[in-house]
Amino acid sequence: MLSSKAQAAVSRLQTFYRTKTTLAIRRETINVWERRAPLAPHHVQQIIDSGVDVLVQPSTRRAYYMQEYEDVGAKITEDLSDATHIIGVKAPEPEELIGDKCYGFFSHVIKAQPEGMPLLDEIVRKNITLLDYEKMTNEDGSRNVAFGHYAGVAGMINVLHGLGLRMLSLGVTSPFLHIGLAHNYATVADVEPVLARIGESMQKYKLPRVIAPLTFAFTGSGNVSQGARSIFEHLPHEYIEPTDMQEAAMNGDPSVCYATILSRSNAMQRIDGKPYSPDDFAANGEMYKNIFAEEVAPYTTCLINGMYWDSNSPRVLTDEDAVRMFGKGSQAKNNIMRGIPQIPHKMLAISDITCDIGGSIEFSNEPTTVGNPFQIYDSKTRTCHNDFSRDGVVVMSIDNLPCQLPREATEFFGDCLLPHIADFLSLTHSKHIDDQKNETSPCISRAIITTKGGLAPNYKYITTLREEQ
Repeated sequence: MLSSKAQAAVSRLQTFYRTKTTLAIRRETINVWERRAPLAPHHVQQIIDSGVDVLVQPSTRRAYYMQEYEDVGAKITEDLSDATHIIGVKAPEPEELIGDKCYGFFSHVIKAQPEGMPLLDEIVRKNITLLDYEKMTNEDGSRNVAFGHYAGVAGMINVLHGLGLRMLSLGVTSPFLHIGLAHNYATVADVEPVLARIGESMQKYKLPRVIAPLTFAFTGSGNVSQGARSIFEHLPHEYIEPTDMQEAAMNGDPSVCYATILSRSNAMQRIDGKPYSPDDFAANGEMYKNIFAEEVAPYTTCLINGMYWDSNSPRVLTDEDAVRMFGKGSQAKNNIMRGIPQIPHKMLAISDITCDIGGSIEFSNEPTTVGNPFQIYDSKTRTCHNDFSRDGVVVMSIDNLPCQLPREATEFFGDCLLPHIADFLSLTHSKHIDDQKNETSPCISRAIITTKGGLAPNYKYITTLREEQ
């Protein structure tokens, strides 16, 4: 049963029946683990039923079989040149772009990321109208389409697995060894019984005091944080205020996982002591500090970082914070000879779901991958390695986490995107976005990065950022 919003979108799609508008879904080529699609077969069927032709580029890696798209009427074809509008999840390689088209994908160019600039230059050169899903927002800035929830889900599952590995390397066994990485589960429902058994074990046997109780800090309160917490909440847990983390870490129940949520309102403090306000923070982010490193991090076992960050915002953890917190090392190799090991610092693992390289977690210097999800950051040498028996803190920073749950993530994303497809199809590469605002929605027009061979007005700042680099 379609929502009223989706029904309206499908109805509007029928206006394209008498035009030559054709939508194409490109295959994902960014890496072997990217198996998502922007639309599931049932979403495609609704578009085709409205009279719009849909092309699907063949892929045997995609989480949906090609036959599933064919069965609903899509044409499987390598050549997408007949399409007027092409969508994907991740950005294609510059040489894969077809000129004089409208594209939609996550571009990763809006912060002038150096690695994305060759792609942006080619998009402009080929006169492509680019829709970036990340900028499809409401008037208040909240996002309309995103994979954030499933990034949080996968990031939480992964870090629990990594936490089990790290505790074992330090000499402590735990039931977290029995949870796999997120892609080991076809659906979120499949991991829930595993979490229940972990909780039962914690309640019955308790973790040893040398490492318990486990304390978790979630930064951010949006979709990413909510997704991560939806997994965490299957464990025996109690939410506490940031100011109570020290007491919980020192005297809490070892059969309970304690957690605190740090949003901007309770994590950001003005340096001059004036009260926090959202408007002031947006305008004067450099006047704030994040209290996490000094007041919460020393009592945190696992950090789940889901807070939006830009260069004007305080970091969650800096390189110097890491030196102060982890400087003594983990003594991992020595612990193998001890029946009851010594754990020199509380924080064992970080799930950097935001994956802003060198950003909110300054020492998160490169993404990890689904195939190699963890790296160990050694603050003494300021380098990363992959040996769990050596010193450091575990960091998980996979930059495409939702691909580990590809079908559920696609279903979720497609449900969000479908109501906007008609407005996307109303665009043409041959007209400037300023001349199309009456023909499409504000949500779509706000998300147009390039138009008529140049940057759209809202994104001219990218040129300035590039010049400053």
